[in-house]
Amino acid sequence: MREPSAKKRRRLIAVLLGFSLFGALFAATYYQPEATAGEERAEIQPMYRLGPGEMQPKFIEPGTPGEEIHINISVLEGGPLDVYVMDIENIAFRALNGTTYSFELDESVEYNEELSRTTITTYHNITLTLDGENRTALLLASSLDPSTLEANQTNVTEVAIDAWFPDTETRSLVIAYLMASPSVLLVGYVSYRHFKN
Repeated sequence: MREPSAKKRRRLIAVLLGFSLFGALFAATYYQPEATAGEERAEIQPMYRLGPGEMQPKFIEPGTPGEEIHINISVLEGGPLDVYVMDIENIAFRALNGTTYSFELDESVEYNEELSRTTITTYHNITLTLDGENRTALLLASSLDPSTLEANQTNVTEVAIDAWFPDTETRSLVIAYLMASPSVLLVGYVSYRHFKN
């Protein structure tokens, strides 16, 4: 009578192991480690292509109050690049040239000097704390001087932007592992009973 019981236990262990594996895979899908500053980014497709003196905005949604967002800006080709972090009022009413739908920076445009950077040739990392109400603008500007180009150099600056929410990803990871933990505990309990008998 012990053989059928052992087979049932083995089947139960197999099923529970399947559940725990599913839970671990579910957790892994929510885990996206932070990008390492300056890591190789050859596989990333450029999101922006800027000519000399050209500017383009990237808008960050308000999100949840107090939530942090990490942003990595990588210059894939060309450069240098300037990045100005500002609120929506400054980019919409002060930097935007309504006649040509282009952007201009003068002394009337206010931006966050601590987070903004000029003459970026590789990457720049920014951490923003969202207020839940206002959009934030990143104004990307090619500061390339065409007269300094050599014969084989391009006048186009290619830029890629990665953004991730560490708090949200951590919460998702914890929830996923909590969902997987009952199966792991059951596997451990049944395995203990099986080998004890």
